[in-house]
Amino acid sequence: MKSEIREKSEEINSISRNLRIIELSSVEKKEQHYKYTSILRLVGKLEQSIEIMETISGDEGLADEVEIIKRDIASMRSQVSEREISRRLENALNTISLGMSEVLPYLDVEDIYKKSNCRLNIKDLSLRIVTKQGDEFNLWEIGSAANWLSFHLAFNISLQAYINDQDNSPVPGVLIIDQPSQVYFPKKLAGYMADEETDDQPMDEDVVAVKKIFSTLAAKVQEQKGGWQAIVLDHASDTVWGDIKNINPVEEWREGKKLIPADWLIS
Repeated sequence: MKSEIREKSEEINSISRNLRIIELSSVEKKEQHYKYTSILRLVGKLEQSIEIMETISGDEGLADEVEIIKRDIASMRSQVSEREISRRLENALNTISLGMSEVLPYLDVEDIYKKSNCRLNIKDLSLRIVTKQGDEFNLWEIGSAANWLSFHLAFNISLQAYINDQDNSPVPGVLIIDQPSQVYFPKKLAGYMADEETDDQPMDEDVVAVKKIFSTLAAKVQEQKGGWQAIVLDHASDTVWGDIKNINPVEEWREGKKLIPADWLIS
């Protein structure tokens, strides 16, 4: 029995060795097959690329089309580049700031701010103002309503001018301003005669200030040949703006005549 056990053990060892040899051979064959198929795929890709190149080189129209596509891709990459976007944004803000500096001297703003440098903060949509002396203020820190009105007008006029200069801009060229004369005693400016003895009698300088609003808007629209339109809703009568060029009165809503006709409500 011991002899038989030894024989069986030798047979088992022999079978095990054969299995290891077969397994090793199988792995090597798999690796060889993988390499072979990889080479075939690479050769196929090279043949396809050569064929495409031969086709392109033989077709001038197709080569030109490929070149155009390459240029378009390069242009699109520049447009979506964060650095390029930051550069264009900075240029836009500088242009708008320069436009505000050109408009402010024509409006009713304090002398200290007439030559100031204004900057829009796009994060919170606030205006930062730096005077010629180097002092810095936020818009809410500069005092009177007349100053606030002047800076808002200057910014919106400059913004409209910038938008108008852009090619294919989707922003409508319309600026709507509601009652800018309210800062300057609208009762007198609407054409009513106030009692000379009352405190609400406005001074002539208020009339001049309101005329500056209308004249500046008209002049800036004219400068850009009507590329954008300013619509002003105000109580000021034509005694204030009637002698200014390029102003067109549309309607005066008084004595029962209103922006929304009564028959609209009835119907």
